[in-house]
This record gives sequence, C-alpha cells and structure tokens, in this order.
Amino acid sequence: MNPEYLLTRFWEVEEIPKDSIITTSDKFCEENYEKTTRRSSDGRYVVTLPFKEPTNIDIGQSRHIALAQFLRNEKSLLKRPDVKAEYDKTIMEYLELGHMKRVKNGSTDKATQYYLPHHAVIKPDRITTKLRVVFNASCPTSNHKSLNDILHIGPTLQKDLVILITNWRLFQFVFNADIQKMYRQILVDPNHTQFQRILFRKTPEDTIEDFELQTVTFGINCAPYLAIRTLIKLADDVQKTHPLAAKILRQEMYVDDVLAGTHDITTAKSARDELISALEFPGFTLRKWTSNHAHILKGLPPDHLLDTETLNLSEPQNTKTLGIRWNSKKDIFFFLVDPMEKRPAYTKREVLSAIAKLFDPAGWLSPIIISAKIIMQQIWLDKTDWDESLKPLTLHRWNSFVKEFENINQIEIPRWTHFSPSAIIEFHGFSDASEKAYAATLFIRVLIGDKIWTTLLVSKTRVAPIKTLSLPRLELCGAVLLANLTNSTLTQLNVTQYKKYFWTDSTIVLAWLSKPPCSWTTFVSHRVAAIIEKVGVENWHHVESQDNPADLASRGCTPTELLNCKLWWQGPEWLQRGKDEFPITDSNSYNTTLENKPVKTEMAPTTIKTLNARRNSLTSTIRSHSVTRSITPTPENETMSRRIRRFQTTLPTIREENENYHHKTRKTITHRGITHRHVACGLCKKDHRLATCTMYLSPGPTRQKNAQVRTDVPLAMASTTHPYMDTPDYTRKMKEK
Repeated sequence: MNPEYLLTRFWEVEEIPKDSIITTSDKFCEENYEKTTRRSSDGRYVVTLPFKEPTNIDIGQSRHIALAQFLRNEKSLLKRPDVKAEYDKTIMEYLELGHMKRVKNGSTDKATQYYLPHHAVIKPDRITTKLRVVFNASCPTSNHKSLNDILHIGPTLQKDLVILITNWRLFQFVFNADIQKMYRQILVDPNHTQFQRILFRKTPEDTIEDFELQTVTFGINCAPYLAIRTLIKLADDVQKTHPLAAKILRQEMYVDDVLAGTHDITTAKSARDELISALEFPGFTLRKWTSNHAHILKGLPPDHLLDTETLNLSEPQNTKTLGIRWNSKKDIFFFLVDPMEKRPAYTKREVLSAIAKLFDPAGWLSPIIISAKIIMQQIWLDKTDWDESLKPLTLHRWNSFVKEFENINQIEIPRWTHFSPSAIIEFHGFSDASEKAYAATLFIRVLIGDKIWTTLLVSKTRVAPIKTLSLPRLELCGAVLLANLTNSTLTQLNVTQYKKYFWTDSTIVLAWLSKPPCSWTTFVSHRVAAIIEKVGVENWHHVESQDNPADLASRGCTPTELLNCKLWWQGPEWLQRGKDEFPITDSNSYNTTLENKPVKTEMAPTTIKTLNARRNSLTSTIRSHSVTRSITPTPENETMSRRIRRFQTTLPTIREENENYHHKTRKTITHRGITHRHVACGLCKKDHRLATCTMYLSPGPTRQKNAQVRTDVPLAMASTTHPYMDTPDYTRKMKEK
C-alpha cells in the first residue's frame, strides 16, 4: 500500500476529533434521504443514490473498461485455484440471496449506466470471511467521470471509535455482536440499480453476463452514509416500542458492530432481546455474539456466538499491524503485533510504512508510539530519500525500537473503570513537554464509599516543531493539547456529574494562565485564550515531574518499562488517596515576566499650528492650547514641594499668557468672518466668555461644576480629562451664525 496514504491515515488517527461542519452537500443528502427512503413489502429499507445532478446524469460509457479489468482479474485468479473458487462462491452468493440480478439484453453500453470493476481482497487475520469482493466505483469512464464523481458522499455519521470504546469502559456488563452483511440488507431503488452493474462468468468457457447489484454496495462513496443513516432511521421508527434498542442503534454502533453495555445483567438481557427484535423485521440479523458475562448470552443459538474469546476492535479497513483486541473472558484489552523484521539496513520507505501501520487511537501506548514519531521526524531532518538507507544514528534508534516492539503483546488493560451511576466521578488531566515532544493524558477517578479507583482513559502526543521553541512554550502547547483532549472527550461521554482537575509541572504556564490573555505576547496570548475557551483556567495546579504521567509520553519509554508502570496506568499515588493529599496550591501565587506584552509609548514634538489642524471647534482648540501652555518644563530631580511652589509663583504669568492668547485666537476667528459672541461657559454654564469665568481664574483645575477648588495641585498634574467642553447651546448658536 502507498506509504503516503498510510502516513495520512496515521496522522488522522493521531488528531483529536473535531466537530464536523454541515455543508450544502450534506444538507442535500439528508433532504434526499428523508424524501425518497421507503420500506418494501417485506419491511426492508429502500434508498436512492444521492446524485449531484439527478435530472442530468451523463456518466459516459464504462462497459468496455470493466470488461478489460474483468479479464485481467480472471487471468490472475486462474493462477490461484483456491482463491478463484472462493471468489466465485462469493459472487454467486449475491445471486442466490437476491442481492444481484441478471440483466436481459445487458450488453448495451449507455451513458446512463455504470459498470463496476471488481477484484478480490484477502485478509488472512479475519476470523470468518477471509476473502472480500471489492467494487471500484472510482474507475473513470469514457468521459473521464466515475460514479463516485457524480455522487454526494454524505455527512459523517459514524461515532468516533475512541469515544465508543471509552463509553464502553463505563459499563460493568457488556456485549458485542455483528450485523451480518449489513450493507446488503438495504435495497437500492430499482431506478438506480443500473448504475451498479457488474460483469461475471464462472469459467473462461462461459459467456460473460451482465448483472445489477440490488443493494447498497461497498465501494460506492455514499454507501457508509446510507448504511449508518438507515440504522438511525430504524432507531427513530422503533423508539416507542424498543427504547433500549433505539439507544444502542444511535450511540453504541461502530459501523456494523454493536458495542453495548449496562450496569446490571437484567437490563443487559432486555437490551439484547430488544435489539434482536428491532433489527429482525428490516432484515438485519445479529451474529458473532460475545459478552463478559455468560448469563447475557444464555438462550442464543450456539451458531450465533463468536467461536473465540477475542474481539478485534481495529478499523474496518484493517490496514494496521497494531490493533486493539478485547478478551471477553478476562475482560481486558490487549494488543496483538507481529515481530518486525530485523535487518542490517532499512530504507525510509520501509520504516515510515511500518510506523504508519501502528494503530493506537486511544493513546494507551503513547510512550512507545512517541519514540516512533521522533524517529520519523529525524528521518525527514536527515533528508533521506524514499529508497535510501537510514543514517547510522537514526538506524541505531530504529533497531532499538524494533528489538522491543514485540513486547507490546504482554500489555493488558482492564476494560471496566469501576464506574457506577452512584459514584463520585473526577477527571484528572496531566500535561508535560520535553525538547522532543509534548503530551497530555486524561484519567478517571471513581469514588464509591471509601474505595478509590483511577484509570487511564486517553492520551495524545505531538512531536515538537522542527522550528525550535522554548521549553515553556512547549509546556504551554502541552496544556492546549490537554484542554482540547479533555473538551473533545468529556463532551461525548455518558457522564453528567463530575469535577475536572488539570495538572502541569510548569509554574510558568500556571503564571500565564493566572492573567488575561492580553497580558502576554501573541504566541502565549492565543494559546491561553484557547485554554480558556475549552476548559477555563480554574482548577489548574502544579505537580512534580516525578508524579506527572504525561512526562512518560513526552520522553518515551520501551514496552518493557511501560508494562508494569503504575504511574502511567493509574496515575500518581496521591490520586488514589484522599483529596486532602492532593498537592493543590493557589495558582495566583505564580508570577513571571517571561513573554510579558511590552507597553509602548511614543512622544513627538508638536506646534500650535499642528494642534489647531487637529481640532474642529473653538472650545476644543482653547482647551488644548490652555493645557499645553500651562505645562511648563520640569527640572530634573525636582521634588514635589518645590514643583508646587514654582508653579504657584508662575501661575499669574500663565493666566495672563492664556488670556492674551485666547483674545488673539478670538480676534483671529472674528477676522476670518466668524463673529464671536458670548458663549455658554464650559464650567458654570453661564452666558459669558470662558476666560472671564471666576471658576476658570481660580487656582488649580476644576473637574466639574461646584467641585471644590484645590490650590495645592499644579495644573500640569491635573487629570488628563479637562473640564472645558463644547455645549449644545454653543453648537446651536454657531450653526445659526
């Protein structure tokens, strides 16, 4: 498989799920589904394909292309008779079950038909069906369009696997089952089956025939949407009669797998029976039943049970070599990995392909996976070509990783977190950073009476950017990662009453969080604001590095070291004791000047002419001139008492100069054609000139009418808010003039 595709999938798994945005295409799909979906006479759902242009479908000719690919595939299968036999059996099963029909006079090749090329995919690790027929709806036709090009994909309705597993861990009693051939139980409208044609024959001596697939087909881009949307539709239809089943169909399904649970066995059996009944009428049958308690499976036919104790919880594509398994008998999660091949040299392509196949969506193995991520980054820094061998130092690190890798098989993780609806629930998040990476972990703390259980729920890691950042900044990035992880997880968990605590070993980060974002530089400000938006700044506390489980994820460790590490799986020891032993301190006690936002001030010389140009009224001009001329230069190191005495000595001169200047200003304005009469005084509101007001001539500034006049404060030290102002009366008179 393409390494670049695997790397893309790897980083998608590592990303924290984000809220999906509903697009115009998504709205169209929903409207089309609601308008056109119906039930057949036998109760099965019938859906239509969501074409982008339903009234103008011109897809081009495709039969000759599908024919060429069929002949190539047939030639390949003939070299493997056992695979050929299994392949033919699978195709013929479609015909026997009514999921496919022969087309009479089907050799025509019209632009309103589409032929799906198909081939076999073999999955040796599958417990039941090891061969799967895959239909390629992305194959272009004669006009360079494919079926997937002219169809809407539909919104993503699938619940996140990590959230499903985390919610599953909250139940004491759980069960799992699989909807048999789920896609093929949903019929496609007869008007659209012509776009699902295939070519097939059993032997080279037979004539190649045309067939139409009658059901939702895996390989068409909208198939996952149609399948999951139909389960939601079924949940709506049975809500009143089967409420427990409706809840499972909406919240506890991963594609065609049921991951359901309850807090008591009686409810578990009721939910099981309701689910079987609700799915039976539309044609869905449940198989491969398994549970952590034998009583839940009691009464089910033996051939409906899973014939093994383990359940694979990997992605449907199953491209991962590191997948999660669940042992129902022990009620534990574990990982099953194959040893990596040890060689004297590896190319960049080989190493990145191996790393990209690691599947750890919940982050339980973050201290191990981060080591692989750091190696991946180093390969890029070494500028190694795809088919070039690794540099010696990088090769040494990779060999160390490969040597320990298979020890992952020894790690076992309890599924149940001891959650109970009556328990006191707390969530504790930890963040940390090193020069190579930063990480976040989230634990659940369950208190029932005097018993306390703590369990790791999820974690996430990030490799430090290639552009070097200071350690405090990386610690802040870790805190942001924790905020995002906590918000994404807790908003989707089936827990309503809980408390949150956040821990970091960086006092600088706590100092940054203790002040508003505007107090810091842009980098810090944006991230502090993000933390406030997601989880707030309350309940952030300091933890020592040796008690911080996120420290393991930011630095990395081997599978052997992680196997029995209580700090990673259960958190620090004090978390398992009473709350009075928590190392809680006042977050406001931390201060720092690092990344303080600088306060910049600028001073520029100005003139009376410049001030006049900035004013648009007589009063504002007088005000600014008066204040400017009243401020006299202050000798260096002059005491306050001397300044006051000097100002009182020069005050008569300042008044005289101000009066003369005001007189000249009015004279100039009158000379320009504006007759200045008495104006409403800005201080006493009487109709006389401002310069003759007794309040104006009083020593010191007056802030408002009838305010007490202070004679001991010089005008230069007055408030920057000057009392002189324009009045409505004066403005009206000036307009009349």
